[in-house]
Amino acid sequence: MKIDRSSDLIVVGGRQMKLSRGQVEFAKSAPWHLHEGPVSIGYRNFKLYLDERKGLKKVWYLSVKKGAFVEGADLKKLREFNPDMEPWVLDAIDGNVRQAPTPNHDPANRHVEKAVRVKRKAKVVPPDPFGPVPSEPMDEAQGRAVLRVLGDAWQEGRPLSVSPVSKAHRRFAVDVLARSVGVHPALVKGFLDQAMRDGVIANEIADKRTKMRGIRVCASY
Repeated sequence: MKIDRSSDLIVVGGRQMKLSRGQVEFAKSAPWHLHEGPVSIGYRNFKLYLDERKGLKKVWYLSVKKGAFVEGADLKKLREFNPDMEPWVLDAIDGNVRQAPTPNHDPANRHVEKAVRVKRKAKVVPPDPFGPVPSEPMDEAQGRAVLRVLGDAWQEGRPLSVSPVSKAHRRFAVDVLARSVGVHPALVKGFLDQAMRDGVIANEIADKRTKMRGIRVCASY
């Protein structure tokens, strides 16, 4: 594989390809080369090159979110022809660059030459269980249910928090309320923001000793 930075071209298996802006080589194990491109919001974008003359496909476009692949057409093709490359890419992203598996071009023979398989099941980002954000806001019954959960949590000494940092302790209000009430997280956040502005709820110190803060219900809804 040859990279010509003066013209932003890359030669893969004898074929010229154009580099993306900001694209850099991330890991390699001949004949495979993994490049990282510009980061999208919440995603890391990669190009996996196969530097061999045989075979029609030379590059796979892959995206990773929170250490897991995002489903796509190229990921499906990679699994079909070179399933062992899926864990190799994830390991390389984690900093463990090992010898890459032998590439396979013929799906009928993909099990003939097997590299040592890694006992690691590749994760895939599941679809959003709540689906798209509803166009209508929360109704009155849902609002009362949210305040009831907030009030109970405050009385039990484990108030829900407005801070995403509290996710580790399962106190993040948006997540807990979305599951408890069955409302899309975006609607829950919008309700909490408005209720905070209206003085219906407040973010206060719940434990003076630990300085733990949480949401207290100040008025009815």
